[in-house]
Amino acid sequence: MARATYVAGMAVRCWSGVKFPLCRLAAVLMTLPKDSFPKTLSALSGKYKLVDKQVPFVGNASAKLQQGDSLIEMNAPHLSFEMSVSYMTKSLKQAFTQQAGNERAAKEKRQADQF
Repeated sequence: MARATYVAGMAVRCWSGVKFPLCRLAAVLMTLPKDSFPKTLSALSGKYKLVDKQVPFVGNASAKLQQGDSLIEMNAPHLSFEMSVSYMTKSLKQAFTQQAGNERAAKEKRQADQF
């Protein structure tokens, strides 16, 4: 049986029913200073495959990297002093995307039912 535990920006998925619980890191969400974007991207590019990179001279910067079942997304909004870095498994990303779609559809249905 799998259960998820969320602690300080991290999600850990554990499987019980074995002699020692088997746990696997499922997600880490970080906020870093925006000026560290190039250095962080360079460091991650050495270990992960760069899938997408948008780094304009002025504007929002973003990058997506992956390796095996791991996805990393970096976002640095233009008028912010911070950037977000998220590490998650593909299955967790898919579950979040599906849940967001379900919630959006339910909200649209509720709004349509009000008329």
